[in-house]
Amino acid sequence: MGQTQSVYSPAFETFIGNYVYVADKPPVEIGVIMQKKANASEKIVLATRIFEDTAALESSLKLVTTMHDYHHPNLANVLAHSEKNEFQCLNQTFRHAIAVEYPNCSLQALIRTKAEGVKEPHCWYILKALADLCNYMAKSGLPLGEISPANVLIDDGGDIKVLNLDLLTGFRTCLERGFNLPGYHTSFAPEQLERLNHLNRSLDGIDVGKTEVFGIGMTLLCVATDEYIDAYYEWSSYVVNFDKVVKKINQLKNKQFSEEFIKLLAATLEPQPENRMPLVELVYRIEEHTNPGRKKGLSTILGLRGKG
Repeated sequence: MGQTQSVYSPAFETFIGNYVYVADKPPVEIGVIMQKKANASEKIVLATRIFEDTAALESSLKLVTTMHDYHHPNLANVLAHSEKNEFQCLNQTFRHAIAVEYPNCSLQALIRTKAEGVKEPHCWYILKALADLCNYMAKSGLPLGEISPANVLIDDGGDIKVLNLDLLTGFRTCLERGFNLPGYHTSFAPEQLERLNHLNRSLDGIDVGKTEVFGIGMTLLCVATDEYIDAYYEWSSYVVNFDKVVKKINQLKNKQFSEEFIKLLAATLEPQPENRMPLVELVYRIEEHTNPGRKKGLSTILGLRGKG
């Protein structure tokens, strides 16, 4: 039998027609990078997800449609998307193409390229941007599920843009990516590494907010110490090298980092999730530092006290 194929929507084809493929690869294997014909500095990442049933396609469409309406300043936003059906012989598949803005620089790419390292004020800016975004997404019921130096991007204006890897890979959290993408390395929390080590795919009992806090802390540790993320993990045994984590945090004192920042960073990297700082408290502590004169509302205080 012959092959027939539908096409993406005319609006999407027109949008993509303004871009050309480039040889660069994203730090996370999520799709291909394209640059605008009229402005080479304006790039997108184009991910194509393939499904064999309509239910999975509808789920992807619903998530992307929802995310298309989110325009948080620190989120790499959805610019366009479209689906098409493909028929060959007796088989039918569904393709969902998703175009997301893509600043062509990640925190991971900046590690070990700086002459003087990252100073504390820059770390506070990154910390606040990540915590505010994670808090915003959590309140929306769509937690990001992963923060690492690889998916935290920086645009030409110096603003943080985080890639939502759920949109682009279809795996809700980095734990799911770890199970489905062999050799996947990211800022896993210890409780996630334990599940990977024991091949336990269940997400029950894992606090996504606490894992995001650990990811934020690990990302800031890598940036502040100028170390790649692999330096803090023993991948052969699926554990975090906390001896090195503690050593490097203590060494920040010699780099003129304040005690306030060091204590906050240490609180995000507590090995046991029950002892780790909750996301809402992290946001609160950052706000205390960046805007100490602002009066705290009762709802903020109650929200803080209500979190373990």
